[in-house]
Amino acid sequence: MKRAGLRDLMPIALVLCLSALLVSTIYAGIIVPGSVRMTDTPGGAEMTQFASGISVVYLVFDYSDMHNEEFMVRVYYYSGEMLFEQSKVYTGSGTESVEISPAGGGAFLNGRYITNLYSGLFPISSIWWEVGGAPKIKTFLPCIVKQWPPSITPTPTRTPAVTPTPSPTPGYDLYEPNNSFSMAYPILSAEMYFAYINPGSDLDYFRFDVQTSYPIAARLTIPDPENMTYGLDLYDADYNRLISKANLAGEETITITFDPPQTGRYYLKVYSIQNRFDPSRAYELRVVFDRAPTPTPSPTSTPTVIQPTTGTPTSTPTPTPTPTSGAGGWVIECVDCPRQFSNMTDRSLRLDAEGHPHIAYGEEHLYHAWHDGANWHYEVVDNSPYVGQHASLALDAGGYPHISYYDYHLKYAYKDASGWNSETEESECDVGNYTSLALDGNGYPHISYYDEWNEDLKYAYQDASGWHIETVDSERDVGEDSSLALDGNGYPHISYYDETNYDLKYAYQDASGWHIETVDSEGRVGYDTSLALDGDGYPHISYYDDYPKNDLKYAYQDASGWHIETVDRSDERRVGN
Repeated sequence: MKRAGLRDLMPIALVLCLSALLVSTIYAGIIVPGSVRMTDTPGGAEMTQFASGISVVYLVFDYSDMHNEEFMVRVYYYSGEMLFEQSKVYTGSGTESVEISPAGGGAFLNGRYITNLYSGLFPISSIWWEVGGAPKIKTFLPCIVKQWPPSITPTPTRTPAVTPTPSPTPGYDLYEPNNSFSMAYPILSAEMYFAYINPGSDLDYFRFDVQTSYPIAARLTIPDPENMTYGLDLYDADYNRLISKANLAGEETITITFDPPQTGRYYLKVYSIQNRFDPSRAYELRVVFDRAPTPTPSPTSTPTVIQPTTGTPTSTPTPTPTPTSGAGGWVIECVDCPRQFSNMTDRSLRLDAEGHPHIAYGEEHLYHAWHDGANWHYEVVDNSPYVGQHASLALDAGGYPHISYYDYHLKYAYKDASGWNSETEESECDVGNYTSLALDGNGYPHISYYDEWNEDLKYAYQDASGWHIETVDSERDVGEDSSLALDGNGYPHISYYDETNYDLKYAYQDASGWHIETVDSEGRVGYDTSLALDGDGYPHISYYDDYPKNDLKYAYQDASGWHIETVDRSDERRVGN
């Protein structure tokens, strides 16, 4: 399942790049999970690449329990030109093969296409496919980099505000780009957010994490309800739409209330209906999702909340909360609390020479937490807004932390006796996803990462002469979920996911150069890889086997070759991702 990134900001108005395999509940019926695909024959197997000169392709999907529900199919060339549109009402259950050919007949041009399937106004899935031996194509959009105007410097706060924030400059949307689930803007409980729909096809996504059982209450206020028709949708963490409302009768506000069955992440989507919007007038969004009483600190332990700072970060010790002993002898501690993280992303853990834990985490800012044997300490490593995604931590021989992370570019921070130092190691657009960091015997950093813009696996390393960057694998779309380890000779080994073929791949370097292997190609495998090398230098990889198995798997190599095992299997729940 492709995780959308910056390149998904296509001008294709109603594209919501979820996945061809997104489980979508549509009123009383469903699109069968895993069934949406492109192929060259009616009902055929999934294809992503078609031969030059092909004149007919098919969108195939299975549906169940439909009751006069209308689906619409649209096909676009990568430049944004719509080539095909068809609507049809479905009843009952079955398999549909929608025949697609270029407008006016003839053959498809070589290049990249996208097929979108909608239920009414709501996108269900998007599928990228190519005709001919076309090279990977960058969209014609310029590289969009996160920018904050000098007059508007967002400062996240831990305490929900009760006074509405002044609306920004008319027409300027502080929260863009937030046009997909993966780019959803993190919001805090009870704060006001002013944003714009522009153009009419704009989709605004927001996300928040529910940590209590208190009901969610979301309110969208439209400044000119007679002329602006907006929709507000609530989704769960798996992108299932839970509630959808609109001001179709000219109401000034849209209100959603919901009792969450569980804590976790939720999403809101704001959008225009029937192209009725005003690019100069901001809507107002306010969500209340946490009204639990503020914990009363123990008289002997006063937690300290660390606010983002400028300049050199400083650490603040916090008395360690009383550990909670779980089943099986596990001890559970609260590391950074009481604190509400609206946008917690990847964490990375390492133990120092004394066995004390260090953790890197973000993305509201990039943080480092460590325990000295008595207390936890915290510091802000990079106080830029919303950085720290895909953080990977390593400790050098002196116990100093080094962190690679993503901020629309690949970034690297390290600490020495003078404090924290931060560098941008690759400034190309949208690179640095899924970083994995290791230090060699001389303390130099080595980083594997995904170049989202070019869809490549890349590798950066430093030596006495400076930084060096290599493209390891560029065979279509490869490099997500990378994990890096260095062998005894300092050569890199990387496990990663092949998005094009849905495979687990492994690359390693020796004196003759890079070598690439496909380790597991059964089904959709290779998400969330983690790699380690044994004493003989053989790789061992844990990874997630996606739909339909949803299993945790383990692959290892020895003198006889690769061996693959299923560690934890479940037909009804996800394990291992």
